[in-house]
Amino acid sequence: MANRTESDEDTHLIQALTRLLRPLVRFLLARGFTYTRLIQIIRPLYVSIAEQQYSKSDQVLSDSRISVLTGLARRYVKDLRQSPLPGDPATLKSSPSTRIIAEWVTNPQFLDEKGAPRKLSRMQGDTDAPGFETLANIASNDVRPRTLLDDLIDRGMVQLTPEGMLELLSHAYKPDKHTNELIDYFGQHMHDHFAAATNNLKDDSTPFFERSAFQDRLTAESLQLLQEFTNDRAMEMLKEVYAKAAKLAENDQQSAENTFRFRIGAYCYAEDECLEDQKE
Repeated sequence: MANRTESDEDTHLIQALTRLLRPLVRFLLARGFTYTRLIQIIRPLYVSIAEQQYSKSDQVLSDSRISVLTGLARRYVKDLRQSPLPGDPATLKSSPSTRIIAEWVTNPQFLDEKGAPRKLSRMQGDTDAPGFETLANIASNDVRPRTLLDDLIDRGMVQLTPEGMLELLSHAYKPDKHTNELIDYFGQHMHDHFAAATNNLKDDSTPFFERSAFQDRLTAESLQLLQEFTNDRAMEMLKEVYAKAAKLAENDQQSAENTFRFRIGAYCYAEDECLEDQKE
């Protein structure tokens, strides 16, 4: 009976993996990223993670032990342990432009009496309004304010009004689809979402919050209304969380124990089930 339980669990795991990998494989095929290239990433990952997760502080895993854990032949294990991973993970730090937008929509210094982002002057002291330079210096000490401003204007997120003020047009930073930054965002966000989800499958782990709302049998008109409602509510929630997180980070700035990072995300997906059935 024990074997049957394991078999049932494996069956469900295979079904789950097939479903979650389907959109990734679809994307990789569209990019011309072949199965062979994917395997070149997965093999060293298996070896690296097995070595990290199962090595004891006073004992290094042997090639044979890693071979047993991963299912890879010893000759592969030996070569892979001597080779670096195909690529280092993209930085987990948010970009200066991301932090500027977050500060602009949450920091009371840059909000009006209704809580909306204020129009800013280019330089502090040009008018009675707060200056963009002040905002940029809060968000980043590494990039010049003018460079950051030019980037946001080029992306259509900030505009210069006829009165010479800077107006925020979007409450969320949008990576350019034609740059690698969007792919880096994909890797960062999906890593953390997937890490939270797999953590919650473990019996001995404190679960992360992970919930979703689902509804089917909707018309296209209802779907549009629901997406607009979701976008507005999710953005308000993220703004509130960021404001709280920024305040805590400011308090923790001098602490020697401020080694933790935090990410919360929101996603929305919709698809015509008739089209989805054709893909399965």
